[in-house]
Amino acid sequence: MSSFKHSIILSLLVWCMAAGCAGPSPVPSDHFYRLPELNAASLDRPVLLGTLSIAPFSAGGLYNERSIIYVDENQPLELKRYRYHLWNNTPVYLLQQHLADYLKKIGIAEQVVIFQPGVESEYKLSGNVSHFERVVGNGVDQVKVSLTFLFISPGNSTQAHEYQVSFPVQGGGIHDSVEAFGAALQQIYDALVQDVGQSIR
Repeated sequence: MSSFKHSIILSLLVWCMAAGCAGPSPVPSDHFYRLPELNAASLDRPVLLGTLSIAPFSAGGLYNERSIIYVDENQPLELKRYRYHLWNNTPVYLLQQHLADYLKKIGIAEQVVIFQPGVESEYKLSGNVSHFERVVGNGVDQVKVSLTFLFISPGNSTQAHEYQVSFPVQGGGIHDSVEAFGAALQQIYDALVQDVGQSIR
């Protein structure tokens, strides 16, 4: 092949690559996350004598969606969502199941169940999500979790317990943030168990 033909072919290849002949860029794939399993040391004896039902959590706006939410601490009033990073279910569903599993493992009550209409239980626990997001910006990224629980005991006595935890993210990835969500929830659940125990004494 002559040097002239070689130059023409090389020029065509360069032009083709610049014009996008190699095809479109690959579309990023979705990533789905579940909440991590927590350390759950069994209590010496149940705090609640009877059945505790865990009701569905409630939340507003974006917290009812599966996208992981983040906030730039320089613009704290704006909620944003990651396009390709999602929970494997909505946070309200994940938190209901996550809390029920934790309380069942530690043995807070003689029986812990997911609430179902028409099924009687001596105690009921419901939760509301006001913050469940990653906070990015200057310094170390954090996750922020704010939950309010309503604990109903026999006789319809109701007590509210509110918790807010910010926990640093050890690393820059979304998976690291999910681990931090788990650590924040560990603190909240432990405080909830202690407060529920004190409330019935």
